[in-house]
Amino acid sequence: MLMGMEIALRSTVVLAIAIAVTMLMARGRANVRLFILRAGILAAFGTLIVSAFAPQISVPLLPADGTAPHFSRIALPSATRSEANTTRSSNSLRRTEKVSSSLSPTAALVGIWLFGVAIGLAWLGVGFRRIVGVIKNAHPAADELPARIRDILPPGLRILISEEMVTPFVTMISGSAIVLPRRLIDEATEEELLGVVAHESAHWRHRDPLWSLGMRVLQVLFWFHPLLWVAAALHRGLCEEACDAAAARDIGDRTGYARTLARLALLFASSPRFEPDTALFGSPEILRRLRRLENGKLESPVSGRHRAIGIAGVLVVVAAAGILTIGRVSGQEAPVNAQDETSKEEQLRRGLLGDPQVAKAHEELLAEIQPDGTSLIPNAADRILALLDQADSNPEGNARASAALVAMIEFGGRLDRPELFLPRVRRLLAAESEIVRAAAVAALPYAGGDGSDVQRLAQLVDDPSDLVRMRLAMATIQCGGDATVPPAETVILKLLSEDGLVAYASIAALSTRPISPGIEEALVQLSHDPMAVGEVAFLYQNAPEVSLPLTKRMLEVWRDESLAPQARPAAALALATHPAPAGLRPAVASVLVEAYDSDSMEDFRSNLIAGLGFQGTDEAREKLWEILRSDEDDRLRERAYYGLVDMGEDFDTVIAEFRRGMGSQRLSPRGN
Repeated sequence: MLMGMEIALRSTVVLAIAIAVTMLMARGRANVRLFILRAGILAAFGTLIVSAFAPQISVPLLPADGTAPHFSRIALPSATRSEANTTRSSNSLRRTEKVSSSLSPTAALVGIWLFGVAIGLAWLGVGFRRIVGVIKNAHPAADELPARIRDILPPGLRILISEEMVTPFVTMISGSAIVLPRRLIDEATEEELLGVVAHESAHWRHRDPLWSLGMRVLQVLFWFHPLLWVAAALHRGLCEEACDAAAARDIGDRTGYARTLARLALLFASSPRFEPDTALFGSPEILRRLRRLENGKLESPVSGRHRAIGIAGVLVVVAAAGILTIGRVSGQEAPVNAQDETSKEEQLRRGLLGDPQVAKAHEELLAEIQPDGTSLIPNAADRILALLDQADSNPEGNARASAALVAMIEFGGRLDRPELFLPRVRRLLAAESEIVRAAAVAALPYAGGDGSDVQRLAQLVDDPSDLVRMRLAMATIQCGGDATVPPAETVILKLLSEDGLVAYASIAALSTRPISPGIEEALVQLSHDPMAVGEVAFLYQNAPEVSLPLTKRMLEVWRDESLAPQARPAAALALATHPAPAGLRPAVASVLVEAYDSDSMEDFRSNLIAGLGFQGTDEAREKLWEILRSDEDDRLRERAYYGLVDMGEDFDTVIAEFRRGMGSQRLSPRGN
């Protein structure tokens, strides 16, 4: 079962990447975006389906806890409760496979899945029967359509007329056919019928009915997967956009086709009834489709350049699938001597459970004290205490003691006699084994460590092990240390003065915490390290209040084009999260305006608009009015509306300006 969870996670990441790439190319051609999305769907769910039948393989490249080498602000290399819970979940799932009870959680999950599949199949069957009935009752168009329309039909495609359907659609059931409603034949002009037939013919050429059926089947089998429903909705919209573009190109009149789309959408909007996925006017995003036509977003047959873009996007998705598939998929552990093949830096990034011996001991411990993956055995605390006493006996004893400390973080208050743990953890702060000391530092807050332990942690600030020092700042804060005064301030200042991962981990420990002027100055100096500037910017975003030195530094980062590409956007977003100190608000507003107009910040414009509202300067006010009066996305104009109201602009004037555009009905008069 663990293998299945790993593959499901990897497939989910692949699908998420495909969706993200497709959305980030929002201004690109629909057929290229559709190509990338379909490749991602096939890669993601093809992996899941093939894995059910393919033999297991073992590639012990990843550490025993299944985590890849990493270091980021979110996934810090410390044995925190979240790290322990992640590994505990994986190991519990592996042990659940061994439970033979008919009432096991696995059997319950399978039952729920089968129930969902049954509902989905019934839903699919009803739809299929409905379409078959419509086709059976429809009759050939014969001479009811002008010859010009019959002439544009591709070979093998016929036209049927239905008294039942509301909107036209194309089907590949019982032969290929375009089904047109009787009302459309009676009320539409020849030009409008020409546009409808061209659109549905494009669906047929693109084999959209088959793709739609495939998506429906996937939704039935993987009904529980939220990203699949997102992908299916995106797929439907892209199919419609691609066919709009093809139809407009085929009839040679983009404006005329847009009028057809708008008029017929209004004509049929008053009769909501059953519609297949390829119904021309079934999309709730008809206005967006019209906008794309008006803006000239038409797909020509895929050129070499666009084919290259599409192939590159597919390669990104496939590469993600390949990278995420490498690893332990058979549940076998990495060999004990794998640490010899792992660099010290990778060991630090992976965290405590990146050590193969500790990971193995941790899994064995969980199998013993939590055999069903849910409940702890009555003497779980005794077993953990016994393992803590094995520290410094031998390498295996150190691994078992470290695993026990991770389990303490994991189970917290669920262990009885908590008063017995704190003395042992304090003693292990002086253990000979560096991994035991590191685990003890991480576990101290969860064993009941308090302000009196801050001084004990301060004595480890010169510990020779990076693995230990990387956890000191977080443990100091969690034990109640105040980063504005000694000894916690002294410890953190010393850690921030170091190079590399120790300093980076210490920055993250300060998130949302008040800090002293001395620490602020240290952060300013550390932000000159290209690898640390992003961490400092994130700290600025989450600070309870912002300071003059850090704000000035964020302004400098934005203006320094020699920094890494991600540094400047991080600084701009940091500046957009708070009202700046009074004397710097004009400078911050200028940076936010510049960032808003920058192509590199296009995806973050909503955040930047909020930041302009915080600053309250004349330049910020002028920019918000400019956005409100522009043809930008309605969501951006809405944010500008709220920003202007919060800045004290006349509410009636602002709302009147907004209502000249679209989407005004969903506004709430927050500032009234």
